[in-house]
Amino acid sequence: MKNKRRKKMLTLTTAVLVGFAMTCAPTFGATKNVKEETVYVITDGSGAATETIVSDHLKNNTNAKTMLDESNLTDIENVKGDEKFSKDGNTLTWEAQGNDIYYQGYTDKSAPVSLDVTYYLNGTKVTGEKLQGKSGDVKIVIKYNNNTDVNGKKVPFVVMTGLIADNDTFKNVDVDNGKVINNGNKSVIVGMAVPGLKEGLDIDSDEISLGDKVTITGTADKFDCEDMMTIVTNSLYEDIDTDELDDMDLDDDIKALDKASKKLVEGTQELYDGIDYMYSQSGDLEDGVGALADGAKQVKKGTGQISGNTGKLASGANSLASGTRELRNGVITARTGAESIAEGLAKVQAGIDGTDDSTGLADGSDTLVGGLIKLQNGTGTLKEGASGLKSGVKEYTDGVANLSGGISALSSGASQLESGLKSETDGLNQSIEGLKALSETLTGEQKTQLDTIISGLETIKNGNSQLVSGASTLSTGAKNANDGVSTLVDSSKALNTGADAVSKGAESVDTAAGQLEKGAESIQSGIKQIQSGLNGDGTDKNPGLVKGSKSLYSGLDKLVGGSGELKKGAESLAKGASALDTGAKQLNKGAKTLADGMQTLDDSTGSLIEGISLLDKGSNELKKGMSKFYKEGIKELVNMYEDDLKGLVDNLDDVLKAGKDYDHFTQVNSEMDSSVHFIYKTEITK
Repeated sequence: MKNKRRKKMLTLTTAVLVGFAMTCAPTFGATKNVKEETVYVITDGSGAATETIVSDHLKNNTNAKTMLDESNLTDIENVKGDEKFSKDGNTLTWEAQGNDIYYQGYTDKSAPVSLDVTYYLNGTKVTGEKLQGKSGDVKIVIKYNNNTDVNGKKVPFVVMTGLIADNDTFKNVDVDNGKVINNGNKSVIVGMAVPGLKEGLDIDSDEISLGDKVTITGTADKFDCEDMMTIVTNSLYEDIDTDELDDMDLDDDIKALDKASKKLVEGTQELYDGIDYMYSQSGDLEDGVGALADGAKQVKKGTGQISGNTGKLASGANSLASGTRELRNGVITARTGAESIAEGLAKVQAGIDGTDDSTGLADGSDTLVGGLIKLQNGTGTLKEGASGLKSGVKEYTDGVANLSGGISALSSGASQLESGLKSETDGLNQSIEGLKALSETLTGEQKTQLDTIISGLETIKNGNSQLVSGASTLSTGAKNANDGVSTLVDSSKALNTGADAVSKGAESVDTAAGQLEKGAESIQSGIKQIQSGLNGDGTDKNPGLVKGSKSLYSGLDKLVGGSGELKKGAESLAKGASALDTGAKQLNKGAKTLADGMQTLDDSTGSLIEGISLLDKGSNELKKGMSKFYKEGIKELVNMYEDDLKGLVDNLDDVLKAGKDYDHFTQVNSEMDSSVHFIYKTEITK
């Protein structure tokens, strides 16, 4: 198992390297001149080099008039242009005049990769020349020898060899580590290798798919093939930043991954423990919500009763205000009567004492009797109304005081209820945000289950919001009611004052009316006593009817003022009672909203508990899954790194650096960037 993993990783590494070689070309900055070398190696049929030609392209990126180059080639020739050069040792000075320079020469230096080509016909080793025109089973083995080290590591050249064969003379062609492309008439045979890679990575040959050899097999019918071409390059390493590999600290990263995964396993255990405890306590939550819903129903019932009674109170207050208006009208009528009495008495007195125009006592006595009859009727009605008013006002005042205490308690309770519900809503918001964060880490059924729970909590939160709204309405209604009752309390004080004044005034009127009534009865028995009654004896005990009528008028005048205050108090009472009735109705409406919201919360508790149950099961599965993921995934990855990758990464860094550092074959000026490619032409028949 271990070797299989290692081989798989090495195969992937090789594929990446080859892919880069086929798709990447070296790139250089435009601020420096560049030397590009293409080395042509001519070999015989066995792969032995017979001639090496180097073609150099000097890219004049700086538009220089002269370009300095280093070269140990012989027979140097400008192959494109007429620019001249001078030579001092191995230093060449080209008169470039801003142009690129293309030149070639020869060298006897050995190429970094040499070829060994072996041919077999029907299992027997032959030369390429003798294979020509023969028929049978053919095998061609191409061995690539990497002869170049940089800093003790083989340069990881990528090699690709191509061969074109006529389908009539070479059939059933196969190549290991390569591809055969058949167009119907001819077959293009391409093989690939990476000689020196296994040595650089310090691995065995069987651990890498591309090695240092390509084998071509097929059936020949008068074998006839063209020359074989091979490309050798390391250009892919030019753009690889090996410093990034140096900066990588995989040991610390692997340790951090292992540590973090262990914490994640511990976290899922703690999550399960917390949710399991929440599930065990869900029964208490259900009981508490049920009790809260019952309490809300009782509040709703009580506010309904208050609302009904405040309507009656408002109706009674309106009746009282109407009665006080009638009372005041009666008092005004009585005052008018008293004024008439005083005028009548003045006439009686004038009649008794005599005037220049008349001294007829009989005519005056008739007027007096008539006025006394009216007075008697009015004072009797006045006394009864004043007595009833005083009693009613006392009962009303006591009721207002009791109502004020109740409304104050209700207002305080409503405020506490609203505060509690807001706190509960804040708690639900925190729970929902926490569960949403958890949902982001889940997938599949676990996420679906958690989202169901979140939806249930959202429903509860919305119900709570309705409760908060209801409690707020309840609190507002209670405050309005309290303000109305305060107005009633103030009005009742004025009403008491007015009622006392009315009662006292009525008693005075009644006493005076009694005295007048006795006087009227005496009129029939003796006119002489009339004069004595009118004038009195000058004492406070017997002031006389004239003075008494003046006192009566004065008392009734005061009573008119008191009845005005009484009327204002009664009207204020009616307004306060109306405000109290409106507030009670709002209070009742808020209590209904509260009760409905609590019922919704109570109805949703079952879904919440069901969701917590699903969350409990889901978190348990998450805990088990995380533990399995660590044991079978993360732990295996850590072990694989320790056993297989750690040394391979270090070797890969050295190999890549060797490939990047090999950038020329002959010589290059230190001020230039450079790159090199090798093209081999193998003449099979020679």
